[in-house]
Amino acid sequence: MTTLDTSFSLSDPVQGDGNTKAAGDEQLADVAMLEMENRKKWNQIIDQLESWWKDPSKLIWDNDFAPPSRDIIELAFQSANRWRDNNNIAFDRVAPDGEGGITFEAYQGLQHVSLTINSDLTVEFLRFEDCRLVESYIV
Repeated sequence: MTTLDTSFSLSDPVQGDGNTKAAGDEQLADVAMLEMENRKKWNQIIDQLESWWKDPSKLIWDNDFAPPSRDIIELAFQSANRWRDNNNIAFDRVAPDGEGGITFEAYQGLQHVSLTINSDLTVEFLRFEDCRLVESYIV
């Protein structure tokens, strides 16, 4: 199976500033809570991908919808595990794209980021600001 190079960073890792002497217990607790919440979001995405892999029929909604293959689901699963283990900020959701691929999406204010693993194993990154495409490239 072809693998996606997931060594690139989608965002800064969730972590403190490393200045533990200056940081109070409350700040350290806040960082730990953020890391725990981030890991929980990743685990929800990973659980969703695993559920699709175990039962791809969950992804068939109508005749015009092309569900992702098990290879695409497995690649998305491996990528999500690697991003989680690298402590990257989690996406908000994962969804089949209807054309045999899987899309990860994140939203923050007026920004929207989309990373799609296409059925041909190409990976496309899109970033929108206020609904306008401002960045697009093949990873």
